[in-house]
Amino acid sequence: MAKIEDIALSFVPYLDERAAAHLLECFGDATSIYAASKLALQNQAGLRSDIAESIINKEGFSAARKQLEHCQKRGVTILSSTDSDYPNRLRYISDYPNIIYMVGSKWLLNSSPLIAIVGGEAMSSYGETTTVRFVEQIAERMPECVIVGLLDHSVDVVAMRCALHHGMKVIGVVNTSLPQFSSKVSSTLVDEILLNGGAIVSQRGVETCIGRREEYSHHKLVAGLSDAMVVIESSSVLMTAKCADSYSRPLFAVPGRITDVNSCGANMMIAVGMAQMVLSGEKLLDLLDLE
Repeated sequence: MAKIEDIALSFVPYLDERAAAHLLECFGDATSIYAASKLALQNQAGLRSDIAESIINKEGFSAARKQLEHCQKRGVTILSSTDSDYPNRLRYISDYPNIIYMVGSKWLLNSSPLIAIVGGEAMSSYGETTTVRFVEQIAERMPECVIVGLLDHSVDVVAMRCALHHGMKVIGVVNTSLPQFSSKVSSTLVDEILLNGGAIVSQRGVETCIGRREEYSHHKLVAGLSDAMVVIESSSVLMTAKCADSYSRPLFAVPGRITDVNSCGANMMIAVGMAQMVLSGEKLLDLLDLE
């Protein structure tokens, strides 16, 4: 469980993920960061004077205590990057989040393999059929695969529902405060994921506490948590796919007709060499050589 210092670090004004990760590399843990002098924070970590001053003044501690209290009351687990249960895959990306929030099975975050099946918010019948086919083929050959996706995107949701139908585990990622969800997220799907031993993950805590919010944190989590990513249908190059590419994750895309708007993004990724074309779940497993 994260300490108050871990949580408070995420509330320091103007301290982004890369800077927080650099601080942790310099000092080892959040407790040591807050025990350091202003001079040490500036000289060893290269922090700006105002950010170092915020740490010395323990800005964010009040909000962090409130965050911790609410999470404890509502059954939300807080994991810091120094916790043993923190996802190992995230530790190896340059802008890993110091804190993540989750409900469900912690062990699942470090299980293997984790495959993200993603797409845009809109989905055609072709996208739905293709998604179901991919997941069924993966489930038949390697049912221990865990499917990862965004809980408010159509392709991702279809992939997760199909995975659950075939007894597979699922990790759903949201950009809202746990345990609350946006109106786009199906509470029934959330319940099914958790009842089946899955997990819901966010970079944000409970709704009543306001911390630093990054617009693309949910995309980064999907990419960072996964061993590989498949884009099935999107009208543009997805931010999730861009994150996966920047994290050197194997990236695949399913082609569509060049006249279909929903296939423009996947087709473009294949055309420019950003993603490798894949036509079936079986071929995906062959390419990943997971067995």
